[in-house]
Amino acid sequence: MGGDKDYDGKIRDVYSNMEDEMIEDLMKKIEGEVMEEVMRRVSSELMDKLAPYLGEDAIKEMLNTIDVFGEKGNELLSDSVEVYEAVGEVDSSKLTGDLGDLAEETTNTLIVGDVATELAEAWNGVQVAEDSSDLANLADEIKGLLDKNEEASVKGDEAYKFYDVEGDQWYYKSVMSMKEDGVVNGYSGDKAGNYGPGDNVTIAETLKMAFESAGIYVSGGSGAHWAEQAGYVKAAGNMGLDALVNLSNLDKAATREEVAVIIAEVYGFDISVAYDGVFPDYNGGFGGHVQAMYDAGIFTGEGDTGNFNGNGLINRAAMAKVVNYSLEAFESENFVYELEEFDIDEFMNELKEEGGGYSTESSGGGGGGGGEKSKSDGGGGYGGPSSDEDDLSWIDGVKEAMAL
Repeated sequence: MGGDKDYDGKIRDVYSNMEDEMIEDLMKKIEGEVMEEVMRRVSSELMDKLAPYLGEDAIKEMLNTIDVFGEKGNELLSDSVEVYEAVGEVDSSKLTGDLGDLAEETTNTLIVGDVATELAEAWNGVQVAEDSSDLANLADEIKGLLDKNEEASVKGDEAYKFYDVEGDQWYYKSVMSMKEDGVVNGYSGDKAGNYGPGDNVTIAETLKMAFESAGIYVSGGSGAHWAEQAGYVKAAGNMGLDALVNLSNLDKAATREEVAVIIAEVYGFDISVAYDGVFPDYNGGFGGHVQAMYDAGIFTGEGDTGNFNGNGLINRAAMAKVVNYSLEAFESENFVYELEEFDIDEFMNELKEEGGGYSTESSGGGGGGGGEKSKSDGGGGYGGPSSDEDDLSWIDGVKEAMAL
């Protein structure tokens, strides 16, 4: 996020005695919320410029891109606006035939930075060109640049999609979040640049997605399969997964039950919980794993039946969502645990001893009402509890406000 992050330094100064991991978790949450609000406003301003050129599907794709890539997505939109405006300056009488089709394609495509300048120049050339042969040459140039842009949008440093994962698809955010985090890279070889959202996820792919998304380091191993060479199979064996899931056929499509077992084990979810019959069709041997996945909101039942369908398969689009839900549940669980373990009473006492205590002066700025406390540190204050300085009941309100 741009700027000097004054809020970052102020919060860190005030909470200097917090444990490092605790302050990092809090700052990530705060920065995430601030970034979301900033991007919402920035994207709104850009959308005012984009609206004359774009259809509903294109706008949805672009907003999804901002949602996933944050500042990178915003820069992508800014570069695209430069090109769209160049197209908008062209006399409509020239936008017939090939040039008309290319104008529509251009303004419904996100343009990556390296290509944006060239495309804008080409469309500026169309604006001033009069000779039909010049216009034909420019049309060929623009077509080549759009092909170049398509390649860069999938395989370059500024890549924001796969060939088969567009921004208006329901699984776009889940898939591209994993790509941005390095969890998936898509296919190689003849299918390079594709993700294969409709393909069934395999045992090997499930292992990779689980270990990579959970941030568990794996060292290289030996064997003929890529998952063995990368160390995922060895890591699975080290945690006893080979006794729970058949790892002899790594290219076999993984069942929903196998995915539940692998994710629950790798993420360390509590599998000691008793299975509570949450799925009407499941009474298998991995009730603790399935219950843990249900409790975490990862598997909630299929359609109107609410069945688990443990022998059913999962395609790669749905698997991306499973991994994202798993990561969210894991991070939430650990954040709550660290907050619960944090000794807030001790922390507040240290704060008062080192900082000089509280005053009960009103902030005087309206809104908050009287009796708001601030820490007397010689330079402004920060909001604190609104009653006796030893009353820490306001902490419960903070936790509730943070949805913990």
